[in-house]
Amino acid sequence: MFRTLICAPLLASGLFLLGCSSPTPPVVDAPPATVSVCMPYTTRKEVNSEKFLATLEADRSIDVRCRVTGYLKEIRFTPGDEVSVGDVLFVIDKSPFIAALELAQAEVKVSEADVSLALKERARIEKLLNSKSSGAVSLEDRDKAVAQVDVSQAREKANRAKEKQAEINLGYCEVKAELGGKISRNLSQVGNIVVADNTLLATIVDPTKLNAYFDVDQSSVQNYRRVVGDEDPKKKKDELEIVLGLEKDEKEFPYKGKIDYAANTLNPTTGALTVRGVFLKADTPKGLPALEPGYLARIRVNIGKSFTPVLIPDRAIGTDLGQKYVFIVNDQKKVESRKVELGNLFDDGLRAITQGLTGEERVIVNGLQRVRQGATVEPELVDPITELPLEKKETTAPKKK
Repeated sequence: MFRTLICAPLLASGLFLLGCSSPTPPVVDAPPATVSVCMPYTTRKEVNSEKFLATLEADRSIDVRCRVTGYLKEIRFTPGDEVSVGDVLFVIDKSPFIAALELAQAEVKVSEADVSLALKERARIEKLLNSKSSGAVSLEDRDKAVAQVDVSQAREKANRAKEKQAEINLGYCEVKAELGGKISRNLSQVGNIVVADNTLLATIVDPTKLNAYFDVDQSSVQNYRRVVGDEDPKKKKDELEIVLGLEKDEKEFPYKGKIDYAANTLNPTTGALTVRGVFLKADTPKGLPALEPGYLARIRVNIGKSFTPVLIPDRAIGTDLGQKYVFIVNDQKKVESRKVELGNLFDDGLRAITQGLTGEERVIVNGLQRVRQGATVEPELVDPITELPLEKKETTAPKKK
């Protein structure tokens, strides 16, 4: 009886649980993930290039200094003006130099009179020696007369030199432009004393020709040699295209120039080779401002001849322990990993692949973290640059601007 009472509730509870349970639903496989893929560009011509920072300097500039010491009397230019060779820029008080010239001229006249007297004296003595009354003078008197002529002539020559120097100094009172170009502000005021060859009065810069100096690192030098060979870079500098863009620009390099100098050795301190590019004001593109000395700019040097690389978006490239790779989708829609070697990165975000791809692969553009080797995916073809879906299965290379 007691056993029956215990088993009855347990049986009822078991029947209740059996009636409330439902069958286990069948397992359904998740659909393959959709990934964006692109076909590499393989028909666009490119050129290997390197980019560097450069500082622009005027090819010709001079410091304007005075050649004589005196008081500054006049300033005959406006700061920032364009000046020409021979323009009078500063005038130093001429009064003491005029007086010095007049004194030198007077000394020249005195020496001329001395020479004339010495010549007459020598002629008189020689005449007496040749006459019957030769006893009135001696050979010693003739020697003294000859020496006096030489002394007076030398003194005249010295005085004429002083006169010439006085004329030069008077001319130096007008400080003239020795170079045509843009002049700075005056660095000394009227009334100040200026010291010969010491006081800096102004500077003149010729902006018609600018030099861009930039340092090329050792790896870039080695890359250059790999592309063009082991010949001295200075012998091939005319083959290098060089373009310049201002720092505020991101992609544009509108100013064209050429390389005219490369150092003969790398700087042991920086490990870089100093190179100089030349840009002419006359070559400034229409509608753009002329380059000015002191500008900080970016230089792009194209190396070697054009070629047609395999181009893919740079964002499609992953890194694993320093090794670069991309994910591709094969014909079975499975993900494969490919190791690649990288080339130049171009302004539109495309990266040249030197090894690892043939150009026929479907490269996964983004979402590298969401895929794995061997996974099945559903590829969606997109444009490599815009990532917009494409209706066709092929892409064509865009035209470069």
